[in-house]
Amino acid sequence: MYKKNVWDVADILRGSSMSASIMLASFSLKYVEQEFEERLSNEARLSYLVKDAVNAKENIKKAFKIIEKQISELQGVYEKLNIDWDSFDNKTIFETMLSVYKTPAEEFSEIVHEIRNWAMRTEGKKGGEHLIPNFLNQLMVTLLDIKAGNSFYDGAAGYGGSMIEVKRQHPEKTITLYGQELNPSSWAAGKLCLLMSGAIDAEFEQGNTLTNPLFLEGNKVKNFDCIAMAIPLSLRLDEQTQEKLSNDTYQRFSMGDLPRNSADMAFIQHALSSLKDRGKAIITVTNGVLSRSGPEQVIRQNLIDTDQIEAVISLAPNLLMNTAIPISLLILNKNKPEYKQKKVQFIQASELFQEQGRIRYLTEEHISKIHQALENAEEVEGFSKYVPISDLEESLTVARYIQSNEFEIDGEGTFRIHINRLGNDQTPLVEINSLGKIYRGLNITSKTVDEVDNGEFKVIKLSDVQDGAILMDELSTIEAKTNFKTSLYQVQEGDVIISSKGSNIKIAVVPEHEGAILLSQNFIGFRSVKNKLYPHFLQAYLESPIGKYQLSHLMIGTAMPVLNPKNFGSLQISLPSLDLQEAVAKRYKLANERYKELVKEAEQQLKSEKRKAYEEMGIHKSFELLNVKS
Repeated sequence: MYKKNVWDVADILRGSSMSASIMLASFSLKYVEQEFEERLSNEARLSYLVKDAVNAKENIKKAFKIIEKQISELQGVYEKLNIDWDSFDNKTIFETMLSVYKTPAEEFSEIVHEIRNWAMRTEGKKGGEHLIPNFLNQLMVTLLDIKAGNSFYDGAAGYGGSMIEVKRQHPEKTITLYGQELNPSSWAAGKLCLLMSGAIDAEFEQGNTLTNPLFLEGNKVKNFDCIAMAIPLSLRLDEQTQEKLSNDTYQRFSMGDLPRNSADMAFIQHALSSLKDRGKAIITVTNGVLSRSGPEQVIRQNLIDTDQIEAVISLAPNLLMNTAIPISLLILNKNKPEYKQKKVQFIQASELFQEQGRIRYLTEEHISKIHQALENAEEVEGFSKYVPISDLEESLTVARYIQSNEFEIDGEGTFRIHINRLGNDQTPLVEINSLGKIYRGLNITSKTVDEVDNGEFKVIKLSDVQDGAILMDELSTIEAKTNFKTSLYQVQEGDVIISSKGSNIKIAVVPEHEGAILLSQNFIGFRSVKNKLYPHFLQAYLESPIGKYQLSHLMIGTAMPVLNPKNFGSLQISLPSLDLQEAVAKRYKLANERYKELVKEAEQQLKSEKRKAYEEMGIHKSFELLNVKS
């Protein structure tokens, strides 16, 4: 019944950008009249307001002011909702109040839940991080395993969804709730959500959590048992904020210097500083936070070295309404149980989601599966794995440690990969680093080179590699504008080049050639040691489903995956004897060459048949070919 009432009101307000705010405000009138009857003047009662249709808009505005004066818990709330009253006419306001008035009075927490769902669908793509899906709050609160007597805090509380979820999951437990939100209208909406969810006693403050934390104990931030924060992803720090945080009064950022281009690590360190000695925190992060170098890498390493990371959980892309990028949950724990100490649990939950229309969400079953794996320290192939901190690499992205065994290759299909079947006595696993030299391509810009006819050097660009071969006759030539050591970037016959950016990986072997050819920055070059590895064998291996699978899981980044030389060097390939490598390489090379010949023959045959058809149609004299497309 409550869903119908919410959608009835939504239908009345259709088209207004302030719909969620006026819905919350209107439903709160009914709640306030019911719960604060003795403290409320008649003019602020919904039962009074619906009797005057003529002055509905002015009366409701007056009622909100009265409530703010008479109900101290709601002081300043309706004003900070910042409702644009000019976008509503008198008739719309009256119809809204009347529909709310007819709504049963016992379903307020469910009404709040449904209003939040409705706001996510209609307003979520407009950029508000305050609109966190209910299922994400449900997941984070479930994973915290909050106990009676615990304190809970959210420093990026938005509409107060996480605090409401704590109340929903633990109605009988005494849990003190704290939250802070920067955006005034989001804070006001959150206050009303908390009010109607029965959590009016939550301490929910409005202000900047990073520059002005409002829960303090002496000269330090207040400490809590449990923290959940869906932080604004990749929020940039301006110079003034950066300077203030660098001289933080509350000494929150001791794990390392903050990066200048992102506030993510500031929120993470704030959460860590806000934890009690036995506390646990869950923060939403992007893969960039888990993999970027520089100051963020230093902070990650310090968190690893101090054994304060319990788990990293990878979630599916498109779960948030305001961004398509996948997110992960970073779980910090200052008191890890003994069986979890000195290791980090990785959970690959990126395949867990349901989809309705274009909306993705997690079900109760998904949340339960993730919770069970974390709570019971389960290791499940392809889903959950523990990694000793001594084995952790620079990146903490889940894909670096858990690889899905299904892999799709464009034009070929989906493969099930059995990585554990690689390597045996005849074909041992050997690391690329031990088989030759890896080098980078030259960063070609207008400052470093000029592209000219008959230049001193030729250069291999991404577009010059097609179908596993380098188009040697089409290479452009350049002249150097700065002094750089050309030998660092110059390719030799037999070098294997691998594209290092993007998901479409290109691989080729440098053929015999004359003159100096340089490799561009979009490639990694590999020069094998003679009598260890045949270049065309390596190409065949890397172009195989298993090779592409391994390369894809070595790449870091989301928007533009990148393969760096260090990660490529760590790749282990299944390596047979040199004689077998040579035989495989020759067969693979001949097969490719024969394929290209057959394609060329087929194309010529097609052209010939088309010409005959055009002659029979009597149209062949009406057009002529000016140039042949290469």
